[in-house]
Amino acid sequence: MRVLVRVYRDPFRPVGPEDALAQDKLGGNNCGNLLFSDSAVRTLSTPGNDVTCWTLERMAAKANAINERFDHVVFPFANALRHTYLGHLRTTTELLRRLRIPVTVLGIGAQSTLDYDVEPLARIDDDVRAFMAALLDRSPSVGVRGEFTAHYLEHLGFSDVDVIGCPSMFTYGPHLEAAQLPDTFDASSRVALNLTPNRPMPHHWERQLIERHPELTYFAQTRADLRLLLWGGREGRPLGPMTDYPDRSEHPLLSRAATRMHVDPTAWFEDLRGFDFTLGTRIHGNIASVLAGTPAHVLAHDSRTRELSEYFEIPHTRLRTLPEEADLAAFSAGHDYAAPARGHAARFATYTDFLAKHDLKHAWLPGASSTWDERRPDRPLPRPAAVRAGQSADVAQRLGWLKDRQDARLQALERTQARQQARIEKLRNRVAALERRSVLVQLGRRVRTLRASTPQAQAIGKASPARSRETSPVTPPRKARRPGPKT
Repeated sequence: MRVLVRVYRDPFRPVGPEDALAQDKLGGNNCGNLLFSDSAVRTLSTPGNDVTCWTLERMAAKANAINERFDHVVFPFANALRHTYLGHLRTTTELLRRLRIPVTVLGIGAQSTLDYDVEPLARIDDDVRAFMAALLDRSPSVGVRGEFTAHYLEHLGFSDVDVIGCPSMFTYGPHLEAAQLPDTFDASSRVALNLTPNRPMPHHWERQLIERHPELTYFAQTRADLRLLLWGGREGRPLGPMTDYPDRSEHPLLSRAATRMHVDPTAWFEDLRGFDFTLGTRIHGNIASVLAGTPAHVLAHDSRTRELSEYFEIPHTRLRTLPEEADLAAFSAGHDYAAPARGHAARFATYTDFLAKHDLKHAWLPGASSTWDERRPDRPLPRPAAVRAGQSADVAQRLGWLKDRQDARLQALERTQARQQARIEKLRNRVAALERRSVLVQLGRRVRTLRASTPQAQAIGKASPARSRETSPVTPPRKARRPGPKT
């Protein structure tokens, strides 16, 4: 089956942090988006499928080509049912209306308040109805992240809804390692932290965590974060007063702690395996930790973080209810960090049943195999962008990337110059040939004119008609033949 998967960047062509920023291959504005798109591609990568990866922009421009070239289209989504995603949702709706082949949507979610209020979604109701109507013309059902999204769609009148969670949690199929809390939290504990712009944890929590856990590492996720780590500046906005979110080099999470950002999910998982505990507001930052076998605790601040935490049984606390003290031992007590792994088999069965319902073969079927590793480049995983206590760990590498990039641009310009020079030479030769031909034609005309203007030529020209009349033989008229006598 020829399967087209919507992605943010082709997972079979991983890039480093500099190229991810320069080529806009981060995952929209958040590298967490790479988790669910890569997972969907990994799941479908099996010998029975020919998997192709395109961005939404490319798909929207090639609907007719999709109908001709593919048998099935898969859209892995996150919290797409929200006002700030409305332009992309409308683009997807128009694309769905033009498609003539089966379509599957994985893990789409509605974004609202932490209390699951559907009222803030009212302004996008009509657009969601249009999207669902177009989708269900090409699909038996829609796969949603959790019960809140299912409730919202049923509120709009749609019953063909399957709760499947997020594809990211099924990156390794039925396999999920049970996380275990460390015996103690002390100065040697390796703590991973993730934060969301406009939803940071209280500043005193950041300060206390840095002071109590010197080995703390902040894992950034946004495009602005990546630019800050690579080039030391923010993108698109002037610096205002210091905020709890680390948006400048002077922030304690960059000036006093270690900070890094991954642009490849596999490298991200491998990194988190070495940590004791993960805490933060980023749902995919915490899912990455769960996939790595490291206990994670979500600071839920809206419906998207709460919904997935509840469905996958990831320990979570409402951000606004954080205690005064950042005491991780007391904070984590009473939570079951092995629950995500314990319930994983049942949730995975629900996910694969959904794929079967949509006639999609996958790498986790009995007797099936995966082509994921075969298609991934055989080279080291992309390194993260990183700083340690305000100092970049790889300035030399970054300067080397700049030099390589400039060298590549120079080589491209040289190739362009060579092509243009060859074209100029070709045109020059053509002009010379045309000039030679023009000179010969003009010479021929002049020769004929000169010949025609000589006295001998004029005399011959005058004598020719008379001589032709005098010397032309005259054929006598034939006599009519009389018929002979009849006999």
